[in-house]
Amino acid sequence: MRTLVETGLGHVNTGEFDLAVLDSLIYQVAVIDLQGTIIATNRAWNEFCLENGGTLQHCGRGVNYFQAANQGTVQGIVEVLSGKIDKYREEYPCHSPNEMRWFIMTVTPYKKKQESDQIDGAVIIHLNNTDRKLLALAHEKEMELARQLQKSVLVPPMKSIDIEVEGVYLPSHQLSGDMYAWYQINDHQYGIILLDIVGHGITSSLISMSVRSLLEGIIKRASNPIDVYLELNKHFNQLFHSKVKYCTGIYLLVDTNKKSVHYFNAGSPNGLVFGRNGEAVELNVKTVPIGLAAHPNIKVGSINYTYGDMIFLFTDGIADTLKVRPSECEDLLKREGLFSLHRMRLEHFVKGILAGAEQADDVTVVSVRL
Repeated sequence: MRTLVETGLGHVNTGEFDLAVLDSLIYQVAVIDLQGTIIATNRAWNEFCLENGGTLQHCGRGVNYFQAANQGTVQGIVEVLSGKIDKYREEYPCHSPNEMRWFIMTVTPYKKKQESDQIDGAVIIHLNNTDRKLLALAHEKEMELARQLQKSVLVPPMKSIDIEVEGVYLPSHQLSGDMYAWYQINDHQYGIILLDIVGHGITSSLISMSVRSLLEGIIKRASNPIDVYLELNKHFNQLFHSKVKYCTGIYLLVDTNKKSVHYFNAGSPNGLVFGRNGEAVELNVKTVPIGLAAHPNIKVGSINYTYGDMIFLFTDGIADTLKVRPSECEDLLKREGLFSLHRMRLEHFVKGILAGAEQADDVTVVSVRL
């Protein structure tokens, strides 16, 4: 009967079948005692050591594993040995001169008697994770390119004697469907829109890009809120054939001659109008989100403004990031906006609101100075 000692796998006695199974694993396996000393290794462990310029005297039985590991790894292993945790796992780079490599290490308790609660050491398994890591890095590179492409098609700020419009887009780590756009329709009318495609990921971002390509034509041709809504709704129903994909949004038709704003709010957070008189008015006449109904009953709101007023539009990314209800987010923006928006750059205002919070979603805002 062969034992693990005879094959360099330490002091653990086992049968030939168990040994053959361990040595057939592609994973590199080592067993350590409570002090971190390696008491057993399998064939893959030994071969990896030798193929990478090491010797069994430096990485085999009798070597203290803790001396070769970093402090964080040692701490994780010690917690397994003490019974504080059932498993420790970490990914780490292990590059060679010829290739980039990443491994996943898993540490679990080793017990001489499985029915006992006594921990006698730990089993350390190393798995080459390079292929998955390279795919993940390539995917992240493509995602970053897509995020930059999304950002690049956002329209630049617009400024004239009667109106100033600018937006801020703070992307999260995910792709999403946030977008904004504005266009001058004639010498005294402007169309301004902020949309948020439901969901995240590649699908939402592609829908966003496809809708973005239509906006200038729709707004300049349709102009009034009802017609703009109907055009967008038609495209959603024709292009996507599903109520799974829809969007919320708010559209403003600003008339600088009449000093009026007509709008639809399709399930978006209430836009806020900050007056020079210290009041905040909500754009809270709501209609159904775009793409949810083939023949919706569209409700349109309207307000009049005076010189110096400002309109603030935003997506739900602010509330998601601050982890507050929409009504609480609106109250916060009212308080801070009345005090700060007229005298601060829009980007500084938004970043100040979000200071210290981990961004949970894309944050997109638009300001209209009248």
